[in-house]
Amino acid sequence: MIKSIMMESLTSIWSGNIRCGEYEGNQFVIQKVDKDNFILFEEYVIDGKREVHNAFSLNKSKLMKYINDYAHVQGFSLKYK
Repeated sequence: MIKSIMMESLTSIWSGNIRCGEYEGNQFVIQKVDKDNFILFEEYVIDGKREVHNAFSLNKSKLMKYINDYAHVQGFSLKYK
């Protein structure tokens, strides 16, 4: 069940048909800037205002490597490369 949810989320992130958008996780937000570039950041609501901390950008291949490595540690095997 969790694996299928992860795969569905990753499909929308990696799809070349989706030009931009956001995926909100428990701790981090992944913002798709274009088909090959992403911004990751921690988002907090403080006093009713959205605050972004520790933002950084990654290209698609590096982000995919980090996600695959983390999934492997959690016991998942993802097929995206």
